[in-house]
Amino acid sequence: MERIHRLVVQRLIPDLPRNLFEPLRELIARSLNELGQAELTALNRLTDEPKKVSSETLARIRDLLGTQALLAYTGSQDSGLTLALIRERIALLDSRHRRNLLEAGLRYLFGTSGAVDAGLLSTHLGDLIPQSLEVNKDMAVVQLIQYVVDPTGVPKGFVQKDFEDAVAAAIKSMGVDPIAQQALTDGIIGMLLLDGNNDPTSPTFATQISNRLWTYVQNPLLDSGSSPVDGLRAKDVFPQVDQAIQDLRGGANAKAFYQELAFAARDIIDTPRGEVVNNTIKRDSAVSASLQNYGSGGAAQGSFDLPALTGPSTGGGTDEIIPDHIRAVGMHYAALQLEIVGLFKVVDRNVEIFMNGQLPVANDMGGNALNAYYWDTINRMSESARWMQYTRVLGAKGGEISKEVQPNSSFDDMFMRLLAALSEYDRQQRVADLVGKPRGLALTAEGVRKVGRDTASNATLYGYGYSQFSAKRLQHHIQTALNILKLTDIQQAWGVQSAWQVVERVSAQEFHSTPNVVKYRTMAESGKAILDLVAKNAGAWNAVTGNPLFPDPENPDQQSDITKADQDSFIRNTEYWLAVNGIKDAQVAQGAEASDTTATPSIPSMDGSIGAGNGHSADLSNQLQQMLNQGQTPTPEQLRKMVGI
Repeated sequence: MERIHRLVVQRLIPDLPRNLFEPLRELIARSLNELGQAELTALNRLTDEPKKVSSETLARIRDLLGTQALLAYTGSQDSGLTLALIRERIALLDSRHRRNLLEAGLRYLFGTSGAVDAGLLSTHLGDLIPQSLEVNKDMAVVQLIQYVVDPTGVPKGFVQKDFEDAVAAAIKSMGVDPIAQQALTDGIIGMLLLDGNNDPTSPTFATQISNRLWTYVQNPLLDSGSSPVDGLRAKDVFPQVDQAIQDLRGGANAKAFYQELAFAARDIIDTPRGEVVNNTIKRDSAVSASLQNYGSGGAAQGSFDLPALTGPSTGGGTDEIIPDHIRAVGMHYAALQLEIVGLFKVVDRNVEIFMNGQLPVANDMGGNALNAYYWDTINRMSESARWMQYTRVLGAKGGEISKEVQPNSSFDDMFMRLLAALSEYDRQQRVADLVGKPRGLALTAEGVRKVGRDTASNATLYGYGYSQFSAKRLQHHIQTALNILKLTDIQQAWGVQSAWQVVERVSAQEFHSTPNVVKYRTMAESGKAILDLVAKNAGAWNAVTGNPLFPDPENPDQQSDITKADQDSFIRNTEYWLAVNGIKDAQVAQGAEASDTTATPSIPSMDGSIGAGNGHSADLSNQLQQMLNQGQTPTPEQLRKMVGI
């Protein structure tokens, strides 16, 4: 069968999507049952080399598969009688028209047909469709869903085919045919994406599949009473969920997200409520509810990428600079700006009004989204928990943190010096170009490199521990909040036309304040983009490489540590940030002035101090000043640690 499968894909349906391979195998199996053993043996021998298969053999395969496809088109319950009628009508056609009709049936079965195919099928077989299906002639066939990747939560530059191929290769390496278990393969793709494992080049990518996910799907399937369900395993849920999605959304050129399949399957497996797989009505109802929760933002997709607010991948690094830590700090920075503008507070207020029965939304997407948001409160960080992270990671005032740790009170000054250095460097280079002076001006690219390293080291230090997990929770919270505010019925309830207008309207009406949406949204996007670039170019901030930091226009053949595209992105986002904050040129020039490099620890101190090494080498007055700036009074124990007693 495998050889015939390859032959059909290569010669009859060359553009068949991967997710339709398993249904094709089933169609081939049904069709080959009509062959005698001698004919089947001869056919297998001929298909050893598909390119050399004769036209007669190919026509025989087309007849077998096409006839079964035409039978599926009619949707008839009396398959024996209908199959005989189909064969009689095919026999009346000449070879060219017979071929066209059979291939039209195959294309229709796999959802790739066009208007010409529909006309052929209706003309020759339309009267065979039972009267009860008359109104649905054009849809009297199972249309198969094509799964695609939901771009939300995946990094820029993500290539779906490369990811699919990597998953298939990992599954094959375990001795399993991914095509034979297509629904499970699609589910594994979705689970990887939901968990944030979206880099197929990662050295741990294959082990995530073989060790973690494959073990997960082999676990016994449990019902709501935590008892095994008829010897089924978790992997048996995926074909059932896939079938439910086919039933719910099947149609011409229908698509669904891999993440939806995985989210709905996990919902049944983890709740647990495995008994629904044996009840079609309950199964479809459970899957429908899961898909609605996914659409309203209920899927916790692990990612460090900031969702689009109006509309990069990690790089290498060293032991002192860890890209993911910097990206986590960047997510905290973006979340802080959105916290200030009131994004979370506005959604919370919508939920309060909804729960009071005062918000004019019904049992629709808006109502279901707010209901799901309310009941998922336990899985989100509270406002006080968020502010605790903002204070600890970014030094923002307003959060209560443990006395055992020091807030990152130097972040704002360090980040501002990075922006100033980038802006001043760009200004000086443009001035040099304009007046024709040599490039040895006050600020060299090495000055930018130094400030970039300071920022990267600081973000690495404060990106340890829970910062990684709080960043993902914040990303999910932002995505969920935006999903809710983008719903049409929520916007109509407030008489506005966009998510940010909801923020403005609710803030003005409920909180009597006018948020500066443009400023803080720009700061969130640009600040996150800058810190992502710092992470992406982690290797550029370290020891001298012998290459310039940025490309030299006068020497285009010389390699640089940061590409021209990244340099342009650095400068563009810097200017956005400075513009919305009204930073004057004098402030930029002052911030870009050279400063001494201070000792920066590469890992957090276990005793709560912020110094390097054992925690006692940091400047004592600096530590005291940081604590006092945060309104903290050092305890006797903290003082003893600071002075080394």
